[in-house]
Amino acid sequence: MHAIIRRYYWPGMKADITKWDLDIQLLMALYDENILKNTFYLALEKQRPDLCSRVAELHGIVLVPCCGSLTVSSYSDSQFDSYVLQPVEDGYQTLDGKEVRIQERQILLGSGFPAPASVPILFEETFYNELEQSYSILCISRPVEMDTSPAELSPPPPYCLKSVEDVREFLGRHAQKLDKFIHSFCQAFKEQERKGLRHHIDSVNGLYIKCLQCLLRDSRLKLLTKQELQLTLLKQAVEMYVHHGIHDFIFNFVGTLEASQDAAFNKTTRSLQELQQKDLGVKPEFSINLSRAKRELSQLNQQTSPLLKLLCLRRVTMTATQTPRCTVSIEAVCADDLLSVILYLLVKTEIPNWMANLSYIRNFCFSHSSKDELSYCLSTFEAAVEYINLGKLQDTRSGCPGELNDKALFKERMRSLSQSTATPIHCLFEHIAKGNEAEVERLLSEGESDEDVRMCHPLCSCDLCDLQLSGRLNDPSIVTPFSRDERGYTPLHAAAICGQAQLIDLLVCKGATANATDYHALTPLHLACQRGYQGVTLLLLHYKANTDAQDNNGNTPLHLACMYGHEDCVKALVYYDVQTCRLDLQNDKGDTALHLASRWGYEGIIQVLLENGASANVPNKSKDSPLQCALNSKILVLLQSSQNGRHCRGSRVDSPSRSPLASDCSSRRSSVSSNSSLGSEAKPEGERVRHREVEKLLRAVADGDVEMVRYLLEWMDEEEEEGEFRSEALLCHPLCQCPNCGPTQKLSVLQAGTLGVNSCNVDGFTPLHVAALHGHSALAAQLIRHGASINARTNQSATPLHLASQNSHVQVVRLLLECNAKLNKKDHYGNTPLMLACLCGNMETVTILLQSKALVNIANLQGNTALHEAVRGGHQALVELLLRAGASPGLRNKRQRTPLDCAYELGGKNTEILRALQKASGLSPDDEPIKLLSVPKGALAHSFVQRLRLQDHSSSRRQKVAQSISRVQQMKKGSSGSPPRCSPTLNQVLYCAHCLAQLEEREAEDGLCPPILSIVKYLMDWH
Repeated sequence: MHAIIRRYYWPGMKADITKWDLDIQLLMALYDENILKNTFYLALEKQRPDLCSRVAELHGIVLVPCCGSLTVSSYSDSQFDSYVLQPVEDGYQTLDGKEVRIQERQILLGSGFPAPASVPILFEETFYNELEQSYSILCISRPVEMDTSPAELSPPPPYCLKSVEDVREFLGRHAQKLDKFIHSFCQAFKEQERKGLRHHIDSVNGLYIKCLQCLLRDSRLKLLTKQELQLTLLKQAVEMYVHHGIHDFIFNFVGTLEASQDAAFNKTTRSLQELQQKDLGVKPEFSINLSRAKRELSQLNQQTSPLLKLLCLRRVTMTATQTPRCTVSIEAVCADDLLSVILYLLVKTEIPNWMANLSYIRNFCFSHSSKDELSYCLSTFEAAVEYINLGKLQDTRSGCPGELNDKALFKERMRSLSQSTATPIHCLFEHIAKGNEAEVERLLSEGESDEDVRMCHPLCSCDLCDLQLSGRLNDPSIVTPFSRDERGYTPLHAAAICGQAQLIDLLVCKGATANATDYHALTPLHLACQRGYQGVTLLLLHYKANTDAQDNNGNTPLHLACMYGHEDCVKALVYYDVQTCRLDLQNDKGDTALHLASRWGYEGIIQVLLENGASANVPNKSKDSPLQCALNSKILVLLQSSQNGRHCRGSRVDSPSRSPLASDCSSRRSSVSSNSSLGSEAKPEGERVRHREVEKLLRAVADGDVEMVRYLLEWMDEEEEEGEFRSEALLCHPLCQCPNCGPTQKLSVLQAGTLGVNSCNVDGFTPLHVAALHGHSALAAQLIRHGASINARTNQSATPLHLASQNSHVQVVRLLLECNAKLNKKDHYGNTPLMLACLCGNMETVTILLQSKALVNIANLQGNTALHEAVRGGHQALVELLLRAGASPGLRNKRQRTPLDCAYELGGKNTEILRALQKASGLSPDDEPIKLLSVPKGALAHSFVQRLRLQDHSSSRRQKVAQSISRVQQMKKGSSGSPPRCSPTLNQVLYCAHCLAQLEEREAEDGLCPPILSIVKYLMDWH
């Protein structure tokens, strides 16, 4: 016995290869045979056993021509010397002294051979003799003595599995895995035998896909089939094996369907038996091969799969058309010559079921291309059969011998058959890709005709009535939701991979299965998540698509969504039901979804996964956790915070209700809370669940994720909704919520799952608040259309208009005002939307609010009006706009400041604002600045005294301060006493007044600050 180690030569990696090189590489990738059954090798062992021992001692190589290239069965003893190579300095030498080199998978023949040539190496095997000495055997494409130029070489055969025995040898132990599927199919077939042809085509295709999928789960085969050509070979092997197991059932069924057509064709051909080769125009050079071709064709009914039958037809054609000079491909044969040969074979070969064979091949062959030589061969036979059925050969007998009538018809039919790549399933997939819903529905409805059938009588079972009763289910041109293409895709796969969400409902209603798989075990949900189609993902989830389905690599839809960075699809999968979506499921490499998101740096996806409970500590098969897969500092911080228990789903950064422009200034309060609604932990379980659902909704709104919002709120199609609104009542306009239209616009706000359009979180934020906060006008319009409350308030009494105005979202402001939002509502700090817009300095927003008649002189809790805020912000254009709109420059706030005082406090930073306020106050800009200070006499001193009383309660300090204040008051009242030592300058007085004003702004709790004490000391000294 010999131990064998098989090492294949795969196709080369070089791009600049010739067509011949490519053909050879194809042959090398596909060819395999058992050397121990090779007649040349068996003769070598038998006739020259000494060579086998000698080559092992020399560590040499034995060349063995492949079985298909051997033309003789006996060899001389000396002939084997040319096939044993021994190593020399610059290459190899045969035992009879000929030079040989091995280069780039070629045997290069040198001196000693009739002519320099190269012979391709198909594969290598290592053999061991009884002494455990090794030697190599190279299987080569032809004998080294054959003098064949590349021009005369025919291309390598497209398939090298020629029989069921070859298939069994190729599949090996894996064939046993397929037997159980085949047995189950045969059992089910007996119960469904009376169903139509289309049903059986789809079911056989499904069996083929299931078996292929089963084999591709094997790690070795999975690695092998990464080469496309190896995958093609595996497909062919599976198809042949499956069809061999179910051949009797399927072929007999097809034969029954085609029985009447076969009988009619047989009647025609039987009447043409007197036709001779010369009558059909068969050329003399083809005549000598027709006997062999007939013998080959007689084996057709012994073949047990469509592919084997097709290979038989190819061998017949090649045998009939080869000449003594050369062998050419079928396509190179003249159509006239080919027609004559095929017609002769059809008439003279006694095959009684041509129609059944051709239908079986056409409808049940899944693995071959529609553009290869086999397809051309099938089209040739189909066109020739049609030519005979049309009665053209009957006309030949009455015409000129050797001349066929109407050859143009045959040529045109051949051209249409061979060039027609648009099979019914491909036509359906084209319409799906284009989103042509009407055509898709028409194609899927063709087999559902409910028209009345006229029968001979109610119980008639003649062929005509049976055909009518079966409808179009026996028509292979129709398609169903279960039909598949060569990839194993169903129509639902096609809709998912093309993102045609509007077709999902149609296909499911027609019966499509949401969890159907192709041969890689990919479901439509896998494809939708891989391509990033969130709408399709949500619809498939609605139709119970399995979120935990794993493909042949162990990847779930969540793995693919994370791998390709589709955050929307990740949210759809997780938010649909976090309990059923297993976030820590591992693929074949041990990676979870978090591993993939960390490796590729998708921060948003990582946040979603962590928030919903994904573990950052799961190791993969390389012992790496998601933290170790991260190559990005941001990702590392995010994962580390989660690992240390510090990751807070409701952090201020992540809260959907946080304003991107929230002010930190305590004197100018924002309408948005800085506290998160997500951090509360001490809640009942039911409340926590509802809280999570609301936060998912708000986060989807914050992201502007319309599809997710529609899904979570279970909205219908927009067109249907608009139609409903129009039919319910006559509205001022579609979004109006005035007192008359408001009740009509109110829809059911509580949807399934406790979520509604007015659901709010613990801070009181509704979806409309968040949409206004983030400026999503289109989403805000849809929320209002579905009944969102325009004037809903948060816990800080902010309305959506407050948030939109504060963040300068002009389109949202316009939308809310068009829907009659109340524009003078105050928030928790007394601010109106106009004040917040002035605070941010947004000219356009303020203009819109003023045009909508916003009150301009209303004050907040600090007494500030919109004009105060505009002045303090230094917004000159806003100040002028507010003054033109009637803003009063003389209104005082709680600190007794007018807008003009606030302008002075800016220290003259904007003289244009100062001039505008002076003019509006009726003061001349040329007056002395000190006289323009509008604070009443004693107001500063009174405020100073009140502040001191609140800040210090110690008796000693109170006494000192009282004395200081008394002196200040006397100074202010101009009381009698000794005159000051020196008259203070105007600048000094202004400085003192300014510092006293600053006192009002201080909010410190620890007594007087040094500048104030300095002022007091200065005034006391001056007094």
